Amino acid sequence: MKHEIRVLGELGSEFERIAVAPLRRWSPLQRWRPLAVALALVLAGSAAGAATLVSEQPSAPPSATVPVPVGARPNAADVRRYDVTVTPNLGGGEVGWCLSAELNYSDGGESGTGTCGAPIKGQPIIAFASGVGYAADAPRGRPAGTSGTTTTTIAAMTTPQVAAVRVSPTLTLLTRRDPALPDNYRIAVAIHETATRGVGPHIFFPRPSRGGVPLGAIGNRIGPGRPLNWVALDRHGRTIPNRLNRAAQQHPALAPRDTAAYWQTKPTQGVGPQPKLHAPPPAACEIYTTALAGARTSFGEVVRHVHGFPTLVSKTYLSCAFTYLDYHGYGIQAAILLDAQHPGTPPGPLPDSTVVRRNPMIVNTSAGIIGGEPRYITARRVGNAWLLVQSSGPLAVRTAALTALTACVHITRAPCAVHD
Repeated sequence: MKHEIRVLGELGSEFERIAVAPLRRWSPLQRWRPLAVALALVLAGSAAGAATLVSEQPSAPPSATVPVPVGARPNAADVRRYDVTVTPNLGGGEVGWCLSAELNYSDGGESGTGTCGAPIKGQPIIAFASGVGYAADAPRGRPAGTSGTTTTTIAAMTTPQVAAVRVSPTLTLLTRRDPALPDNYRIAVAIHETATRGVGPHIFFPRPSRGGVPLGAIGNRIGPGRPLNWVALDRHGRTIPNRLNRAAQQHPALAPRDTAAYWQTKPTQGVGPQPKLHAPPPAACEIYTTALAGARTSFGEVVRHVHGFPTLVSKTYLSCAFTYLDYHGYGIQAAILLDAQHPGTPPGPLPDSTVVRRNPMIVNTSAGIIGGEPRYITARRVGNAWLLVQSSGPLAVRTAALTALTACVHITRAPCAVHD
């Protein structure tokens, strides 16, 4: 059943059109997907120029079908569904969560955007995704852009005290709980598609009111390339202080992390610097693949000394080892997750996970749709840690890989031996 999402409403007449350069050509459909560019300009504006925007909208569900907008041809409204997913950050040394928003198109194409972050003090909005995409109907032999759709994507993961997020002076999204989110985290989602006409892709920018300029949520002048400025609100509508400045919002990777050593089995073929390590060095965590026959490791990261982050304001994980490998033609990401606040104590359960039938020691959970393929995380506990694999491969492949992999975790003792 289609879920109707009414977020931005009908855009007013006082808007100017600014063309966006095409990024990708499709036939018979031309599609431009300038994700994460100037979304703030689409949403911000004066009260006169954007009075029709809907405010205080409830969050849409993390996954749903996108209805065909009024006035668009069915083949032009090609966003079929969207999926917003929250997963642990698996990169070696990384702490926290990754939020991704994936759009899936009726012709099989896809596009996505997202960021990663950790629940640190003064950062109520942990991770977010925002973008604008344009699709134009281009029959053979006819000019592109005779009709099309513009899709706006907004998603944010917040700490439990955030009741709403303000993304512009005229649009506030209420947050919601969801079974896929751990530890009472909340999420706000808005995916909206409108019909557009004219030759070429266009993004609508609000014009300033008389004597004014378009303002963002925190009062800064907005220009092309500026990020969307999220403001967190509590249940009384009061602003929750956010110590991150605008520069930090442009670089959400400023989350806490432990130093990790990168290794790569083969030299780089003329791209970038050559790897200094061709095998994982001795470290606090190691993933061993010796028993996994047929596996070919490519690269990874290991944390040599685990420190932990007791100042985190909510439960999350620290990835102390990461390995990418190929197994039976499937790419597999393997990782060891610790409790980020207190490494050495049992980490919390994986969110929204279920026990695998016939193997009660293994759990499985969705990792969202990436590149048009559903991916899953399959994991088992190894001491006071999680050993997991993430892949689009079938459950039998993931289970076989997870069962054959072994892990070493030495948080306070000498580093694990390298025997792989």
